[in-house]
Amino acid sequence: MGENASAQAEDEEVSENFEESPKGATLGLLLILLVVLMTCIFSTLDNAVTLSHTAGTMDIGQRPRIFLAFSGLIAGFLFDINNRKFMNLIMYCVMILSTICIAVIEFAGPFLIGLIIFYMSAGFFAVFFTTVFMELARYTKMPELWAGIGRAVNNITAAVITGGSLALLSSGNSIAIITIMLILFVAVSIVIAIYTYKHKVFTEKIPTNDILTIDDNERLQTFSEEFSLTSREAEVFALLVNTEDSIQAIAERLYVSRRTLERHISAIYEKTGVKSRVGLIRIYNEK
Repeated sequence: MGENASAQAEDEEVSENFEESPKGATLGLLLILLVVLMTCIFSTLDNAVTLSHTAGTMDIGQRPRIFLAFSGLIAGFLFDINNRKFMNLIMYCVMILSTICIAVIEFAGPFLIGLIIFYMSAGFFAVFFTTVFMELARYTKMPELWAGIGRAVNNITAAVITGGSLALLSSGNSIAIITIMLILFVAVSIVIAIYTYKHKVFTEKIPTNDILTIDDNERLQTFSEEFSLTSREAEVFALLVNTEDSIQAIAERLYVSRRTLERHISAIYEKTGVKSRVGLIRIYNEK
């Protein structure tokens, strides 16, 4: 009972960064709008591929579907580079390819190329909206709800626009199709730029202690006292053992130079008698 109360208190404290902050609320709304706009493009691309296949003009076949199986894995790997620093940029490039893909299919270009881009884009998009909402969920009062909002927004938007999308693609008005896709792409460009900036501002203001639970804070305090860590060393230690951030990412998070951070890490190693980050994690978990 006491542990549940502690966890609830921690959740409520952390959620203030999101729900009681205008910037946090704006971030959530921007993210929902971004997924809606992206879904409009991807759903239209999906419908374009499906119509070409059902009309018999193109055969999707089986081999291109292999790209769908691997695209999620590739997306996860690329998104995780440097603690997801380039995730939005990578996703924006995928949006460019997807928009071009619609034009390729519409103007009877190389269908196989368009099909491969479609399957690759689908995997990237699924990983993207799942990741960003799960990341944001930890700063809300209802993390279980927010963690699944990405898929819900995607499914609802796709269902709502399917009729209009199919009607547009079936009209044969290529100029109208490309114009609407370009408008959607410009809207995505604007929203993703604003979201990226807001996300950076928001995450920079999250205290380091927000990565820890109350129990972790107590363990950290006990550990720091046992090994005579300074307050800054304790802060560095917490990030080393509780995150997968690189040394450079930790330095940026703490607003110190890499050299300064390395001096703190060396001091921690000396005081604890270990020689690596793995060693720190091991002795911390043993406490």
